[in-house]
Amino acid sequence: GAMLSELMDLSRLEAGQDTLNISGFDAGELLRELIQGVQPLAENKGLLIQGDGPVSLPVQGDRLKVQRIAQN
Repeated sequence: GAMLSELMDLSRLEAGQDTLNISGFDAGELLRELIQGVQPLAENKGLLIQGDGPVSLPVQGDRLKVQRIAQN
């Protein structure tokens, strides 16, 4: 399902059929949001999701694609 979709996205990107939307965003904030989003599911299974890193990490890139990579 999701992995196949990611592979198809990567194939389109490598073939030049998909475009990157490069902009500035805070990768530290993005990762905190992802962790907070999955924490309730992890707690239900008795797991703890923890991320350590800088509070702020400004980067240039495609936020949606970075988000998808981190989710996988």
